[in-house]
Amino acid sequence: MQISNKLDSESVVKILKGGLIAGGGVLAVYLLEGIAGADFGSWSVMVAGLCSVLINTIKSYRQGV
Repeated sequence: MQISNKLDSESVVKILKGGLIAGGGVLAVYLLEGIAGADFGSWSVMVAGLCSVLINTIKSYRQGV
């Protein structure tokens, strides 16, 4: 149970998972630009966000949420 002004271990795990998902989106854009030669220009930030959402959607789908 979450207590005000304190983080329990469940909350810390959720925060870390969110950070990994966001980092996965950035990594996906980096790989797309580096390996595939895609150039998103000023849209790189938007594409990174969309990749993060896509990763989270796939994770939720696989868990059966």
